[in-house]
Amino acid sequence: MVPFFVATAQGDCFMTMISASAGISYGPDPRQQLDVCVPSSMQGSDDPLPLLVALHAGWWIRGGRSDLLPVSWELCQRGFPVAPVDFRLLQGSRTGADLIADVVSACTLALEEYQVMGGVEQLVIVGSGAGGLLGMCALPQLQKALPGVVRGVAMVGTAPGLQPWDGCPSEVQAVLEHFRGTGCDDPLCNPDESIPPILLVHGDQDDEVPCALARKVHAALVERDVSSTLAIIAGAGHRFLEDPSSQAGRSACTRLVDWLGRLPQLRSGSEDGPIVAEPTWLSRF
Repeated sequence: MVPFFVATAQGDCFMTMISASAGISYGPDPRQQLDVCVPSSMQGSDDPLPLLVALHAGWWIRGGRSDLLPVSWELCQRGFPVAPVDFRLLQGSRTGADLIADVVSACTLALEEYQVMGGVEQLVIVGSGAGGLLGMCALPQLQKALPGVVRGVAMVGTAPGLQPWDGCPSEVQAVLEHFRGTGCDDPLCNPDESIPPILLVHGDQDDEVPCALARKVHAALVERDVSSTLAIIAGAGHRFLEDPSSQAGRSACTRLVDWLGRLPQLRSGSEDGPIVAEPTWLSRF
């Protein structure tokens, strides 16, 4: 376990200590690695929070967990434990089934490490771009391997499923076909009772995965009685979670933290029901 000191520049300068286990291997491939970062304020807490497992963007052909280190530090400073994960990329005969297996293995090991650090056996998937879609695809296998552990899925700038949409870039069409292979079902085909609360955060200027697609996914989930929350970030493009110092990135973090705070009520069904329209707490940045 390695202590990190992270300085923030908001208001008076102060230091936040983060305990981290870095570069944990969950498989033989060099990309099968993860970090577990826990804010010192959580250690010894009587009510530990779920571990946020962060999956990076890049359409499964590029990117890495280092892309999510800035937002991981930001979330830690807001009091949340985070595990940014690397997974193998789509190469050769590898398909989405291999990446899903990586996510399941990574989540299992990350939770074990988190519990050693004083955490609980609960997690929330937080995915940027294709990382969110990968998290949804992995959900059935995660729920088999870790029953009752996945508390929610947050998808930021995520595609609506594994099928191309109107205007889908040709590169993305090819990647979606490669990912599907012969054994990956569309994540929205999961049985209703298996889908935990969902957060969709999307930029209204996304020219790669149009915002209208997120609205359709949200409406479809609500129609199926799934707890779904939609937050639209005005002026944001396709990738913004990676830069929490930007206006769009800060706004996304705020929406995520607010939703995480409401998760116990969303799971217990004590709220009136899924939010169909933009919630009253949503400010359009």
